[in-house]
Amino acid sequence: MGALPSTRVCEVAMFPWTRVLTLAAAVLASATIAAGPVSASAAVEAAGPSATDTQPPTVPGPPRPFALSQVRLALTWAPSTDDTAVTAYDVFRSTGSPVIFTAVGTSTTTTFVDTGLSPGTIYLYQVRARDAAGNVSAFSPIVPAMTPGPCTTPPPAPTNLTTAAVGPASVRLHWTIVVPGLGCSPTGFDVLRAPGYSGDTFSPIAQVGFTDTYVDTTVAPNSVYRYQVRSRSANGLVSWPSNTVLVVTPAP
Repeated sequence: MGALPSTRVCEVAMFPWTRVLTLAAAVLASATIAAGPVSASAAVEAAGPSATDTQPPTVPGPPRPFALSQVRLALTWAPSTDDTAVTAYDVFRSTGSPVIFTAVGTSTTTTFVDTGLSPGTIYLYQVRARDAAGNVSAFSPIVPAMTPGPCTTPPPAPTNLTTAAVGPASVRLHWTIVVPGLGCSPTGFDVLRAPGYSGDTFSPIAQVGFTDTYVDTTVAPNSVYRYQVRSRSANGLVSWPSNTVLVVTPAP
């Protein structure tokens, strides 16, 4: 069976939970047969089912988190299927920025309890399945989970606010989510807008959940707008605003 990698680094900043990360394939160990005269049938029998089983399990369902306490989270997910049998699930977790997934445990069922966490903190989880031959599935979708706890300071502000697309009647924004290792974590975002190249006060135009994109469809053609985004904690504390981006919508 291939060795379980202890750490994986994602080549993206933070969610967008709507993004799919590129995942490295597991390395399978090769079997060796002792020297000496061995018949072909004996070799196959000695190698066992793993010599012919090369089909990986299907992808597990996204883990569903449940808070058990301020320092414990339970995860459950839909099972994988396999041509022989799924033997275990590997659970990976990431904390803070940048996103670095580390193996935190293995379960022979579709549940796992993660302990030793920090209160009021967001963690990212994904799981994969393994069979008896060492074949591993692709990783499940990434799911955020937050431990309950007191939150007395605002979460970090988003960074790298940019315009992903601009049209006469819509502006698509994208930003980088910053999740702290400890303390208050963002659970949503406020999108702010001001008219013109300068002056005028920024006003909230939308509150969104844990996402890194927003499409403003309330703009007018051939107009100038400025945008900012700020993080919002579960108890309503807001961060400083992100950087400002200037947008000029084209004429229709």
